[in-house]
Amino acid sequence: MVIKSPDVWDVYSGEVVLEELLIWCTVERFPAFAEVAVENLSERFHPSVSQHRLHAIAFVGGASSEATHVENWVKAIAMKSDYRTHFIFSFSRDSSLFKDLTLISFEGPTLAVVNGSNDHFWLPEEESSKLSQGILMRFLDSIRNDQNPPQGGYSWGRKFKRTLHEITKAISSLFSVGVVIALLVIAVPLTVVGCLCYLMCTMDMGDDTGGDEDSEEETTENVNRRLTEEQVEGLRQRRIRDD
Repeated sequence: MVIKSPDVWDVYSGEVVLEELLIWCTVERFPAFAEVAVENLSERFHPSVSQHRLHAIAFVGGASSEATHVENWVKAIAMKSDYRTHFIFSFSRDSSLFKDLTLISFEGPTLAVVNGSNDHFWLPEEESSKLSQGILMRFLDSIRNDQNPPQGGYSWGRKFKRTLHEITKAISSLFSVGVVIALLVIAVPLTVVGCLCYLMCTMDMGDDTGGDEDSEEETTENVNRRLTEEQVEGLRQRRIRDD
């Protein structure tokens, strides 16, 4: 059985077992060097497609000579079958996708290797201007030989950073759709919450003021009662003296 694509073809060399053949067809149905975007990222990262392989994504950004070189180098490596057993090769022109995966700002064309199952990733130490096909091949060799420790993971600091990134991204997407809609979605709930807080605070202050007034009234009544009792006592003592 042979699967042919515009970029590369591959032959199934294992025993004809239905489950293994289905897995092989699922893995090989994607082109050897396809474009990845936010829309098809979940499909590319699905376990049935990854099959324990890492994702080697060439982030080329805009049109430049460095981006063209990186894209061609990674595409040439993707044609090598020994690398395809460990990596799924693709490219992306969306620089925001790079930050979504690594939480690092995109600084230039590069090759990022991502593990879709545990949020680990690897980046070359060399700058974009110093990359070459040989450097990228050695970079991939160090990863598959477990000589290059990964970055990322599920630490508490990274979870907090990812949550903050997702909130910022959601707010930015709202404003990109429309400023009026974003203001309605964000400002109206905040206004309602602010009004409720203000009413609760003013109600407490009103209760406290009423209590103070009541205590002042009680104090005045006590004073008047005391004065009246003293006056009565004084009149009684005067009558006794007169008698």
